[in-house]
Amino acid sequence: MRDGAQELAQAHPDPAVIRAMWRHGNAFRGLRARMENAPIHVHFAGYLLVGGVCGICNILVFLALTVVMPVAAAAPAAFLLAAILNYYLCLLLLFQHRIRWSRSSEWVAYAFVVGFAGAVDSGSTVVLVRAGLATWAAKAAASFIALAANYIGRRHFVFRAQAGE
Repeated sequence: MRDGAQELAQAHPDPAVIRAMWRHGNAFRGLRARMENAPIHVHFAGYLLVGGVCGICNILVFLALTVVMPVAAAAPAAFLLAAILNYYLCLLLLFQHRIRWSRSSEWVAYAFVVGFAGAVDSGSTVVLVRAGLATWAAKAAASFIALAANYIGRRHFVFRAQAGE
């Protein structure tokens, strides 16, 4: 069987081929291979989709946590859970895993980016709530602000290929 990128590049009306691709994970590998080589605006659009799903998760978890804890504690907790989901969706759909570092080094680099973006997200949330914005609106705005920091950090630091590749 050809690799996932070749399979995805061709239209297959045969349901058996499509089922085989999904069963063996080739559809996601093919999509990720195409996204890795896509122009930056297309790649960023893919990240907007991933980031959007994680942003919704972030907001929903945040709103649930604000019932039982203060905003200053709920914002980073919700962001951390969304960051974990974001990591796995990025690996599944957008970025190649372990091309620059070992798994543990990749996690450290990812933690650094998440820490920075999380500080931006949490700080923005607290400032906007104190400024009088509704809790959900403050969190949504903060998530949007942190989106750019997340994408730039992942594309150019965590999952960046080594020079010459």
